[in-house]
Amino acid sequence: MLTELDLAKWNPDRVCSSSQFILMSRVSRILMMQNHRELLTRYPTIFRYNSDEMDRKWLINHRFTARLNGEIYL
Repeated sequence: MLTELDLAKWNPDRVCSSSQFILMSRVSRILMMQNHRELLTRYPTIFRYNSDEMDRKWLINHRFTARLNGEIYL
């Protein structure tokens, strides 16, 4: 069951050019979890964005990640 707070989190109007995101792999390392899947299991309602190829290239070119294969979640 979704609450009003959950619906507000998913409002696309909240994202703008000054919005900041963090790689899910980094969050899981900070929280000392073995991988990001454990994070998704523990917090299933967390907002996540599965990056596309253009996002992946940008993240690699700007040295935010060196991950060449697999999914990158923000």
